[in-house]
Amino acid sequence: MKTKADALNYFLNIIDDATKKGIALSETKNADYRVKFNTFLDTAQKYVANIIKIPASTQITQNFIKPLGQSSFNIEQILPGNEKTLTFTGCKSFYVEVDNIATITTSVNGSVTDTITNTEKKVYTAYKRLTGATTTDTVSITFTSDYPFNIRNIGFFEYAFPSEDDVPKYTPQITYDMPTDFLTFDKIILKSDSDIYRSYVEYGWENNRKVILDYEQTGSFDIHYFKLPADIATDAVETTELEIDNKAFDLVCLQCGVLATAADNTALSSWIRSLFIEKLQNVDQVERTLKRTVQTMVSMG
Repeated sequence: MKTKADALNYFLNIIDDATKKGIALSETKNADYRVKFNTFLDTAQKYVANIIKIPASTQITQNFIKPLGQSSFNIEQILPGNEKTLTFTGCKSFYVEVDNIATITTSVNGSVTDTITNTEKKVYTAYKRLTGATTTDTVSITFTSDYPFNIRNIGFFEYAFPSEDDVPKYTPQITYDMPTDFLTFDKIILKSDSDIYRSYVEYGWENNRKVILDYEQTGSFDIHYFKLPADIATDAVETTELEIDNKAFDLVCLQCGVLATAADNTALSSWIRSLFIEKLQNVDQVERTLKRTVQTMVSMG
């Protein structure tokens, strides 16, 4: 990988401020441009990363836990004066969402062990609970209120998880945040077992930053995306590696030159910009040729 030192050398040469009569200038002779280079390198690399993408991937594994009977994703309305009680043997944990003022009471063998009072109106609030029951205990979950309210995504489990946070989120779809360096999405590859490796298309996408998978979909999902490079501080050491592909290295240096000369030498800045465009066209042409070659080989195979 190219380093900050490599980029600085290219940058100084492109603005013709690296040597004088073939002799390298001291740092004090081109100090202003060195400062500008340090200032604009991070911006330049991120600008180019939006054009020549940096591939990355992250993995999600999912293997849903089957709930007990009477679990449901459906919305059910409970009116004032009514109550709903669900009874199980050996229910050790549960997940539920409630959308209005309501009380959720947990009883084990007839004795109340937990009471949830929901006070949020017109928005679903999720609750996870461990009941403390054994495999043979009778567990009842009762919903009551003086207000009309709805319940949904009710999942009951026969397992005592290590903590309430570990109780599964029982919703039709599960949402996963993309990594903080996420720029744009590419594809998802599903690897369910040794025999399955294929593109996965049954996913959802939310706010351009979250991927959504069905609760009951099982497998290992490789989320392929394009990322933003990490920040390069103005005082980063010269051995700092650039994350952009080597084929786009020239573009980063040229973009630094465009930005560094824009204020005090517009003619030079415009000339460097023309070099940037020419170089970009060359890189783009090579990539299109490679893609056509790969597509041809695949079709022949």
